[in-house]
Amino acid sequence: MRLEQFINCKNIDKDISALSEKYLIADPFPYIVIDNFLKDDCIANTLEGFKNVNWTSYNHFNEKKSCNKTTKFDPLLQRTIDACNSEDFLQRLEKITGISNLIPDHKLGSGGVHRSSRGGYLNIHADFTVHPYNKKWHRRVNLLIYLNQRWEESWGGQLEFWDKKMNHCVKKINPIFNRCVIFNTDYDSFHGHPQPMKCPSNVYRNSIALYYYTNKKRNVRAVSTNYKSRPVDKPIKKFLIFFDKTLVSVFHFLKSKFKISDRVVTRIFDFFDFNRKK
Repeated sequence: MRLEQFINCKNIDKDISALSEKYLIADPFPYIVIDNFLKDDCIANTLEGFKNVNWTSYNHFNEKKSCNKTTKFDPLLQRTIDACNSEDFLQRLEKITGISNLIPDHKLGSGGVHRSSRGGYLNIHADFTVHPYNKKWHRRVNLLIYLNQRWEESWGGQLEFWDKKMNHCVKKINPIFNRCVIFNTDYDSFHGHPQPMKCPSNVYRNSIALYYYTNKKRNVRAVSTNYKSRPVDKPIKKFLIFFDKTLVSVFHFLKSKFKISDRVVTRIFDFFDFNRKK
């Protein structure tokens, strides 16, 4: 596989040290935005492969979206994912982030492809810290590639980065076509798109989401996805965010312990779907 057939490496390589410097000093946590990320032929093939994804709804109080994390993708889409998980790209990712020995999740025990429609959202959260099926893997970096050929700012869906104390949103990033966002994951890397989207019913917020790990060299506190309420949220919403987060924590334990699938958990979350019952 020649990485240059898939990713616009020239955009990265022309001054990777400047990208790294910008990444490391970013506020509220290290991140970088790279536009025109995939090559034209690659993006066309990726979009074609996206049409054949078998979507699984993943709806509970803290998020409303569809995803596919574990099944085999159309080869046109799979090759793009493989390129982003290749050793050649990992070398560049390590230079940008300053994190050595990154490990891709080839089996997609987490990560994969995401789709949100009108009304979809993802409450602010910090990601789980340890891989659900490999307890020696410490989650370190997220990579998102947006595949929305048409997107208007008024529809919402902006990726929000919040300060560590959850007092205010520091940065909003529009999910525009062929935009890549890379950022560190930590206990207080709070992000999401919490407002229900207002896009037309036939328009979707599509993305590839890939996560990278390192082998734990020290004890890492394993926590599940840590959803957070915002200052503007009403007391009942804050309670439901916390209650749902507790359910997610139980699921994460069961997923790790018994290797249960997301499909099983989706059925459980559907039972506790407070949005549907309103």
